[in-house]
Amino acid sequence: MKPKIIDIEQGTPAWLSLRKNKVTATDTAKVMGISPWCTAYQCWEEKLGFTQPQVLNEKMKEGSILEY
Repeated sequence: MKPKIIDIEQGTPAWLSLRKNKVTATDTAKVMGISPWCTAYQCWEEKLGFTQPQVLNEKMKEGSILEY
């Protein structure tokens, strides 16, 4: 089965809404249990709305800007 690719502009309200309840490339290391910053369980909690998403720090904001 081929993965479904959704072409959507990063940073738009539609993109943010999609990321709230879908596993994205950003979540891959978390789901695989190899992320040093977040566990698969914490990712699951975030996706279901049991916890608040991580607040962006300056380095995270810089990384997002550099993606463009």
